Amino acid sequence: MTHRCMWCAVVLIVMGLEPCVLQGADRSAAKPNVVFFYIDDLGWTDVGYMYDLLGRKERFYETPHIDQLAREGMVFFDAYANGPNCAPSRASLMSGQYTPRHGVYTVGDPRRGNHRYRKLEPVENTTVLGDEFVTIAEALRANGYRTASMGKWHLGPDPRQQGFDVNVAGCHWGSPRGGGYHSPLRYPNLRVSEEGVYLTDALTEKALQFITKNADRPFFLYLTHYAVHTPLQAKAALAAKYRG
Repeated sequence: MTHRCMWCAVVLIVMGLEPCVLQGADRSAAKPNVVFFYIDDLGWTDVGYMYDLLGRKERFYETPHIDQLAREGMVFFDAYANGPNCAPSRASLMSGQYTPRHGVYTVGDPRRGNHRYRKLEPVENTTVLGDEFVTIAEALRANGYRTASMGKWHLGPDPRQQGFDVNVAGCHWGSPRGGGYHSPLRYPNLRVSEEGVYLTDALTEKALQFITKNADRPFFLYLTHYAVHTPLQAKAALAAKYRG
């Protein structure tokens, strides 16, 4: 298959911050809200709408909401991530810079693994996006937006250092900690002790609260659930559906 469907983080992204044609108009009308979904480790064929595009009859993955975004939005078939894994691609997304500029080449130590099988000297790597780079959040906040990062950050200790007003569960971690996706949850600004709470649902609820609270002003919501990154842990009812 020659096409690669890099749909995540581009569907329903409506920019146009400062249209020059709106002279004399209410400038707040030129600032649409932006909700940016970023999905980690999701295969490009592992979404429902791809079954039709690939001509597959048997369906295994059920992604009705993603399918709706594809139908009502726009899908880019020749778009590629700027990095082969999470931190480099996130750094490029946030900064608008290629990897050689921001220096986030890989996750963790590039020298990890058995050195006997290493044929090339690893490149010098950083795991933190430098403050000298202007992020999407910084650019939008400078234009009057309320900015929030919810979920995985993986570019340093706190996204609030990179232009976000609100941080929920974002830090240097690249995957869920503690009990994984099930409570108790121990994340920055997201602590849940009661049983039966699922991390993805908790983040979504925080996102809905942010949208409601900021309904009267332009906002940028960077919603990046830890799912579907390992560990693979579904809610009990969903796991039972696929057993047997």
